[in-house]
Amino acid sequence: MDLPSSFILDFKWIGNLNVDLSALLLSEKEKILDEADFVFYSSRNRSIPFDQNKFVSRRQWIEHTNPASLDQSVELLSDDYIDSDELYSDYCSEYLKVSLLKVRPEISKILFMASIYDFDSNFHFGLTEDCQIELLAKGTLAPFASYNMIPIISKVPNAKAIVFAELSRSNHKWCFQIIEESFSEGLQAIVEKYC
Repeated sequence: MDLPSSFILDFKWIGNLNVDLSALLLSEKEKILDEADFVFYSSRNRSIPFDQNKFVSRRQWIEHTNPASLDQSVELLSDDYIDSDELYSDYCSEYLKVSLLKVRPEISKILFMASIYDFDSNFHFGLTEDCQIELLAKGTLAPFASYNMIPIISKVPNAKAIVFAELSRSNHKWCFQIIEESFSEGLQAIVEKYC
């Protein structure tokens, strides 16, 4: 599949779970080169630089901006980016915006992950009734690819975090594929693997 240069990844699920989406930008050696290449909800690298004239405090800046990678190629969008009640009456969603033309040359792979927000709870991905990924065209938000995640989740139902997809670059071309990597230890175990 030929990918557009910019698209939205929609991770959606049915179930009483608080799920967070995140991404890791990796070098050819599959390592994180900068802490900003871990894009997650409380990342200190944001879509807009801190400006004291615009934001009263750093806390307000964090609350009103989106986490983004060092090169701004991956941005975690707010939960309400799309009115999920209108599009998918039963689904919850999290969104990542991907801009392939912005990815710096030293990055060869981007991993996409989902994790249970409250790691210490009894919640796990096995409690989802349905789970899908859709790739959406940036302008129209029309889906151009979709994947069912339930077969992956059912292999390790007690997982607290999953790496579910990757973008890999070869000869200046990007390829998107679903992968299956589950962690009962949560998101921290994934990050430690690639540090």
